[in-house]
Amino acid sequence: MGNACCGQDGRSSRAYEASGGGGAGVGGGGGRRRWPAVVAEPTAVAAAGGAWAMVGCDDGGCAAVCWEDAGGAKESGGRVAPYAVLDGRVAAVAADDALVAAVARGGHLVVDGREPGGAWTSGGRRIEARGVHTRTVAAVAVAGREGRVATGGRDTAVKVWDVGGGAGAVEVWAFARARNLVTALGFVGSTTLVQAAEDLRVNVWDVRAPATSPAQVWSGLVNIPKALAVRGEALESALIATGHNGFDGSGCEINVLDPRMAGRIAAQLVGHRQAVTGVAWASASELLSASADGSLAAWDWRLGRQTASERDGASGALTGLGYDAKSATAFTLGAHSALYAWRYHGAGSDERSSALDSAGGGGGYDRTMAAV
Repeated sequence: MGNACCGQDGRSSRAYEASGGGGAGVGGGGGRRRWPAVVAEPTAVAAAGGAWAMVGCDDGGCAAVCWEDAGGAKESGGRVAPYAVLDGRVAAVAADDALVAAVARGGHLVVDGREPGGAWTSGGRRIEARGVHTRTVAAVAVAGREGRVATGGRDTAVKVWDVGGGAGAVEVWAFARARNLVTALGFVGSTTLVQAAEDLRVNVWDVRAPATSPAQVWSGLVNIPKALAVRGEALESALIATGHNGFDGSGCEINVLDPRMAGRIAAQLVGHRQAVTGVAWASASELLSASADGSLAAWDWRLGRQTASERDGASGALTGLGYDAKSATAFTLGAHSALYAWRYHGAGSDERSSALDSAGGGGGYDRTMAAV
């Protein structure tokens, strides 16, 4: 997706003003390349196709960041394409082949369509809505081919919005229940929504049906599920992964949930020392996870073991993870306002003995994508 572009809303982004390219950094080989500055602290990341990541910041700025040019070569300065300025701290971002969405903690939702080939549209299809929840928003998910966006927050509500009908963001489904403080969301296809919450539950909803009770539920989880990833287009063949909010090696697990197993946990993966802040499916048997312990790990969940782990001493806690399966590129947020990119070679790869490498490549394996 080297030719992607971003629509803009006419306002300049406070958070993404390039400050020049190449300060030196610590790293092997030729050292770490410094990319265009992100003035504010990144708070959310999603893979947006190929070398592009969508990043939201605590000042409301939201932009697409690219670490290579259209020919696949590293750029000395990188590219930052301003996307939008939201009203307040960006809580979550999401992207698929048809839609890209960002939501602020205060309830400001921005959605754009994507044209064939993956480019963001430049105006015309942008939809904005404010006050989508009455309390802090925590999560967003997209099912772009059907024009659906889901949001959830601390008002205990999960909502689904139709953004494809030409009438803006129209609420078409909603559920609320006491203690249902939403932490993460993901679509399976366009009609099934998976939702994690602080009440130690993971709910599966058929959003075509009245919002009375979930189609499936995993309850009684030991630790809060803070991250969620889904794989599959139909519930009967889907897989769900949740990352949990533990501390000092306790409760820092990843749970694999199989809807065919009627509420039971299919596998539990243990190895991170701090909270799991992001999970992503690389294949039907392989998972990636990011953690506040500073590590990015790969797992074979069927074997129940970690297959690779990488850590950069300068990155500190990793606070988000996005993964693009087509390009096998993972994006993580680290300390000092840094965005990192990695290649995941996968099981059986002969690329390197380690399955995780920095996507910056070359000598010292540049990890830093955008940093202050």
